[in-house]
Amino acid sequence: MIALQTTWTYQDSALTDYSQQFYQFRPAFFSRFTQLPSGKHYVGLGTGTGKDFNQLARLCPDYQFTGVEFNADYVAIAKQDAPTNVEYVCCDFKDYQPNKFIDYVVTTGIYSWVYPEDRQSMHKIYKDYVSDNGIIAFGYNNALFWQSMRVIRELAIILAQQCDGDWQTIRTQLLALNKLNYFDKNESIKHFLIDVINQAETRAHWIFQPSWECFYSADVRAKMIQDNYKFIVSNDLPTTPSYAENIALEIKHHASYIFDIFQKTL
Repeated sequence: MIALQTTWTYQDSALTDYSQQFYQFRPAFFSRFTQLPSGKHYVGLGTGTGKDFNQLARLCPDYQFTGVEFNADYVAIAKQDAPTNVEYVCCDFKDYQPNKFIDYVVTTGIYSWVYPEDRQSMHKIYKDYVSDNGIIAFGYNNALFWQSMRVIRELAIILAQQCDGDWQTIRTQLLALNKLNYFDKNESIKHFLIDVINQAETRAHWIFQPSWECFYSADVRAKMIQDNYKFIVSNDLPTTPSYAENIALEIKHHASYIFDIFQKTL
């Protein structure tokens, strides 16, 4: 497994300041939190260095915010810039036990990168600690888009194991693959292959991160319904009354990332 080791982990995505794009492209999501009564408890799971979380807390001074992050170094950075209505808890998701019910939970950018046991812990929080009518929002990589890319990921992992992680050898073999007619007929896969060949960040993010997984929205939403949540909206796509129409839009727009909002039912 030496070939799969990398200094990159899913935590490192938290070093990117997602604030501007998060609020610019998800205004409906943001409005759900700014137009509600004061005194609500808002929890972020995997808040990293707290860049977007601290910004949201400043915009909503009447809310109480709790950021849950297992990386102590990230928590220390987040606390340096935290407003007074934010507290940070340094622990794994499985160990988080809030002292009061949660009204809103948001997770950006990590659902597809954490290990299955971490996702189970997230769902346990959703099920056990969220108040009635509470809102859950999280994003994940859409399998309708990413399943076709798996051939590149699996091939690169096999090559890495066979070549003991020698990237130049792997790159040479992937360049040879790029000449196959198959990739000319599958433009999105070809672009992904080129990114894997040329960009170290792509390789670390999508290929050699062992916990990465993509999900069908139907499976995610079925799991949430099982946990007594109802699907409200997917913010990366136009909203339609029909679930089938939503799926059709995912296919039409090649949506690689889905950001869903759910509400807990009584």
